[in-house]
Formats: sequence, C-alpha cells, structure tokens
Amino acid sequence: MKSVVNSIFLLLICCSLFAQNRLSIQGKVTDLSGIVIPDASLKLQVENSQELITQSNAEGKFSFENLSAGVYKLTISHIAYQAVPPQTITLKGSITGMKIALTPATSQLKGVEVTSTRKLLTMQGDKLVYDPGVLPGVDNDNSIEILKKIPGFWIEQNEDIRLNGSGDVTILINGVKQNLLGNQVANLLKSIPANAISKIEVVTGGAARYDAAGGSVINFVLKQRTIDGYSINFANNVLIDKYVSNNHNLYAMLLTGKLQSSTSVSYARNHSYYTENGQINYNQQHANTADILYQRNSLTRSSGPTLYENLSYAVSNKSKLILDISSTWKNSKGDFSDTSNFGAPLSYRQQYKRNDEVKNNLTSVNLIYQFRPDTAGSLLAVNYGYINGYIRQYQDIENSRSPATGYGSILQAGYLPLQGYQHIIKADLEKKLHQLVLETGVKYNAGHIDNNAQYDTIKATGPVYDRQLSNTTSYDEKIIAAYATLRYSHGHLGFMAGGRMEHTATATANGKASTIHQDYTNFLPNVAITYQRPGYAGMLKLSSGLSRPDYQLLNDYRYYINEYKYQEGNPFLKPSTRYTISLENNIAGFLTANIGYIRINDQVQLTGTQLNNSPYTAIRPENAVNVNDYYISLSAAYSILQHKLEGNLNLYGEMFRYYSNGDFPLQGANKDLSKYFTVSWSNNYFITRKLVLETSLFYRSTAYFYQVTQGDRWQADAGITYYPSKKWNFGAKYLDIFNTYEYRYTNFYDNYLNSYLRDLNVNRFRLTVNYRISGGLKKVSKPASDVNGENISRFQNQ
Repeated sequence: MKSVVNSIFLLLICCSLFAQNRLSIQGKVTDLSGIVIPDASLKLQVENSQELITQSNAEGKFSFENLSAGVYKLTISHIAYQAVPPQTITLKGSITGMKIALTPATSQLKGVEVTSTRKLLTMQGDKLVYDPGVLPGVDNDNSIEILKKIPGFWIEQNEDIRLNGSGDVTILINGVKQNLLGNQVANLLKSIPANAISKIEVVTGGAARYDAAGGSVINFVLKQRTIDGYSINFANNVLIDKYVSNNHNLYAMLLTGKLQSSTSVSYARNHSYYTENGQINYNQQHANTADILYQRNSLTRSSGPTLYENLSYAVSNKSKLILDISSTWKNSKGDFSDTSNFGAPLSYRQQYKRNDEVKNNLTSVNLIYQFRPDTAGSLLAVNYGYINGYIRQYQDIENSRSPATGYGSILQAGYLPLQGYQHIIKADLEKKLHQLVLETGVKYNAGHIDNNAQYDTIKATGPVYDRQLSNTTSYDEKIIAAYATLRYSHGHLGFMAGGRMEHTATATANGKASTIHQDYTNFLPNVAITYQRPGYAGMLKLSSGLSRPDYQLLNDYRYYINEYKYQEGNPFLKPSTRYTISLENNIAGFLTANIGYIRINDQVQLTGTQLNNSPYTAIRPENAVNVNDYYISLSAAYSILQHKLEGNLNLYGEMFRYYSNGDFPLQGANKDLSKYFTVSWSNNYFITRKLVLETSLFYRSTAYFYQVTQGDRWQADAGITYYPSKKWNFGAKYLDIFNTYEYRYTNFYDNYLNSYLRDLNVNRFRLTVNYRISGGLKKVSKPASDVNGENISRFQNQ
C-alpha cells in the first residue's frame, strides 16, 4: 500500500513539474469598436510541425494550452472580416490578455453596410449558429420578427414560436433561461432590437445540459463591448390598422472597468381584434341539438412595460458575477361577444357577452457566479434563480336568449386570482481535458402556485355565490436533475454522448377533491457526430426530451370559453416523451439542408367531447396519441446584382401520423397521414446607398392537426428603410399586404363539425424611427509588441 501511495505521489510531482514547463496563449477577438467576435477561426502552427486549431467563444475569448517555448505562426480568419496575414510569435513565456482587432470585410455604402460576405449559418458542436446581421430588416425588426426569417421557424397568430412544426421551445438570452410564459416571452423578445443580437444559437431537440422540458433551445446572444464606453439604441414603432398601437424601446450597452451591462426597457400599447363567422353541424340530430350559425367578435386592448437587465462584474481574471433580470407587466381589457342562431328543433337566438380585465406580472431573477479554474477554458457556473408572478382576472358575463321562455337573462361576475413562485438552484461544470470536454451539472427546482376562482350570479337581491363554478386549487412541483456529457474532437470529426436524469414530484390539491400526487423519473440520452471541413459542416444527432404538463393543464378548474364550450384541466396527465433523430448540413455557409424524425409518446392534446347529446362541448387535455413525425428543411442565402439584392429562401415540409392511445379513437382526417409545407422568402434591395427596400413572403399549405384543420395561409410584407446617417434610420412598412388565416375545426368528436373563417387585424402600416448614440470609447491603440518583444501587428497583448 505504501509503495502505491509513493508512486502516486511521485506521479503527481512529475505532472506538476511537467505542467510548470507548459505555456499558453490566451486572448480575445474583437472588432475595431470593441464588440466581441465569436466563431473566429485561429490556427497556431509550430515550425515544421502540426497545427493547433480553435475558435473564439461567445465572449470572443480563445486559448492554446500545453505549449512549449518556441516560434509559432498564428493565423486568424472570419468570414465577415478581412483576412489577417499570418503573424510570427516567439513564445518564451505564457501570453495572457492578447487583443486581436479585426476589420469588417463587408463593402461599405455610405449610410448602410452591405453584408454580402457574411455567412447566415455556421455549426458549433451540436448547435446551429445564425448571424442575424445578414437577414433583411435587421435594423427595423425586433428579435421575434427576425426569428421568422430563419429556416424552420414561424410565429403563430397568438405569438407562439414554432420550430420544425413544434411549439416546444426554450428561450435563453446570453445562455440564461427566460422563465416566462406564452406571450410574455414574445413581449420580452419584442423589447430587444434585432441589431443588438450578435448571434442566435439553436439546439434542435434540446441537449442534456438543458432542461428536459422545453424541446429545442433558442439562445439569443447579445452583442458585448470590450472597450470602455456606452452605446444606446432608441426604437419607436407606431402600428396603424383600425386602431393605433405603439411600442417604445431603449436598449443600452455599457462597459466601464470591470462592470458590463445590457439593458432593455420598453413600453407597448397594443390592440388585437377579430371577427369570426362560422357554423356548427351535427350529423345525427337529437332533441337537444340543432345546427348553429354564429358570429363572434373580440377586441383586446393591452399595455405595459417590459424590462430586461444583464449585469456582469469581473471579480478577477478568473471569476465573474452576473445578475440577470427579466420582468413583464401587462394590463388588458377584453370584450367578447357571441351571437348564435339555433336551427330547428330549438329555434332560438343565444347572446353571450364577456368582459375581461386582466393584470399580470412575471419576474425572473438569476444570480450567477462563474469561475474559470484553469487556462484551458474550463468553466464552473453556480446559479440561484427566483421567479414570482401573479394574475388578477375579473370577468363580467351576460347570457340572454330570445325568445326567453323559461330562460331569461343570466348575469355573472368572476374573480380569478393566481399567485406563484419558484426557486431554482443549479451548478454546471465544463471541464476541458485536452481533446475531451466534460459537461456535467445538477439542478433543484421547487415551485408553488395558488389559483382561485370565485363566481357570483347577479340577482335582483344581490350577488349569490356559485359553488359549481367556483374553485380553489394549489399546485406544488419539485424537480431534481443531473446530467453528464462528453465531447471529443479529432481532426474533422467530433463526437458527443451524454444523458440527463430527472425526477419530478407534483401535488395538485383541489378544494372539491383530495390531493393528487404524481412522481416520475426519466432518463434522456443525447448523442451526436459532427464532421466539419472547409465548405461543409454536418451533424447527425439523437436527442430526447419530455413535455411536462404544467399547472394550467393539471388544474381541473372549469373555464367557460363561451356559452356552449368550456375547458378544464386534468390532474392525472402524464408527461409525454420525445425522441428526435436529425441530420443537419451546411454547405459553403449559404446552403442548409436538414432532415429529421420525431417520435412522441403520450402526446397531450385538447380533446373535445359532446355532453349528453346537447350543443355543449367539454374540452379536456388527455394523453391522447402517439406521433411519428418527419420533416425536411432547405434554405439558401444569396447576394446578386453586385450585392444590391440580398436575401434568403426557406422551404420546409412535414408529414406526420397520429396513433390513438386507445381511449380516444381518431376521427376524420386524423386517421390518415398528414402533411404540409411552408415557403418563406425575404429580400433586401439597395435602391441607393441610403435607401433599402425590404420584402417578405410566407405561405403555409393546408394542415390537418389533431381535431383541427388549418387552411392555407398567405402573408406578405413590404417596406423601405432610409439611412440619413449612421446614427439614424427611418422605416415604413406595410404588414400583411394580404394575409389569410383560416381555421376549420373538423370532427372535434363523433358527428360534430365546426367550420369558421376568422377575419384578423391585418393590412397594418408601421412607422419606425431608430436612433443610436455611443460615447466614451477608447481609441484602438497602434500595434504593440508582446511581452516577448515580438511585433504581432494587430495582435495587442495587454
């Protein structure tokens, strides 16, 4: 035993002495104004020896480790910047803090930058990295608008983000998950201008290092400064249709010493409305059913601010503190009316009116400590997160019928308060071991939500508490997770293998029933093989995840959509699991081709049921189907007419088949293979050096989803942008020149058909004014010599 201990001790001494003789080169790549440049390729070659290759990371940093003293040749390249001649470095000691400033390779027009040589897409490990700066409209669009121009993405009318046909996506900003819901995510992305984004990273199907729930991951990496100073972007939008809506945004970046800040503050006032005309038919008539013709009108007015703040402080060269805050407030008032005419044998008119007033807030705070334990690029991150939110909803409902025999008019008032919080503790380690990279981490999550519903029926004598509609529900959720991933690269090939284990425990307590507990554990593997060489990058990947039912689906509170339809939760829902196999290819940086297969088990669907042969419908979430889904995506970016016309063309196709879980037999078109395709096309045409024409076109063919058919959808936008100077730009855009968005419900359940056409707020006109200022910049110093006395031109060692 003693000899073993002595051997280990001697080995550690040898390794220590060996490590003391190894040198390193560390630095950062920026442009001339100090903005960091990720994804720059750096090649270090020892004279008459092999090459070492690396890339700058999201912060522009790079490193070469385990070097010996000697003479090296350093070459740097980036598709968007001018080539730098190889530089010779005589390495006598480790170099830290090397500064490399690159000059844009784009041709310059007075007033506007033509970015014809930049790549839309590059691949990094299991990530697809998009450069939004090459997309049309980047100076006038916000983050969610620019996302629609990336292959595979589209935004639904309710602002849900969909990738490859799936709405299961997780939004990150600077690598931090934004724990917001529904249109709160959209409001946050609207507050960040597209020209503030350095890159958009997409992980199709997710990965072990991310939460299992949430599907594909979209990370918006914001631009950062590396030279002291500030820059501010003011954006103002006015949207005109039947009403006038507006959005005002301030986005600022600041770097002073060790403190760096990215701040977005916005205020929006919006109107959304539609008119819907439809009919409901029953294939088998009963005494309590009749064909129905109806018209529905909806108008919602909303306003409120959105705040995003990312504040980082460099404690030392190895450690950093980050405070990440996002918060959205929204006040809205809605008016909804439904006038329905019932045919024989019922023969009456039903009028349903509902007024809603909603106030809500959701605030997410993350405190992150990052520590780099070595010079090889390893990183330890510890994160504490806290989420708090509330919803205060008030409803006034009126039901009337004519003729009013035996019915009369019913008035109701509802109050639906919701309050919740969540604590998150996680730790992540990325350890670089020469050609191997280990990623591992743990997470603990605990949340609680109280959701109450109080309804009163208004009578002549005063309000009377309605016990049938009123309810009290509380929901508790605890999640424990751990993951590990190994990445290995050798030459042009890269390999990744890992897995994530999650255990979830939930408790749903209903005021009318006993507490329902659910516990489940999932193991989710992830494997990827990548191949990269000049002009081509490809990745074959297996990823897995789950869709965990949230409290909105588990809460069995009954919510009336209109007089004839209500929706309630299901506290017995199971999580659905998802497995994705994808092959993603990028050719020459401008052509992409992706294909994939997705298997979903126990997919949750909102399932309709006819109640007692009556015109009333109950909608309840159920683990109704399994799904086999296949997709293909093609995209091409182009620049022609001497860079005057630039744009990208995206094609997407999907086909899928549902398989019933047994209790919910498929109806109508859902029994067959479903398929649809989309085409999106966006362009910039430089009329003059200061005037740019922007156009976009979107088409989606008819699609048959679970119990619903969505008709063809066409959408087209056109606008111009004028650049009087580098600080100002003005935009005018005609949105939805033509826009058809038709839903047609088919076979909600046996013998039932509801079809309708919804007239949305389209044909809108938007005016945009952007103003940018900056100051406090240090001038880029002249080329300096490094610590070893060797002149390395642009490479400034500080």
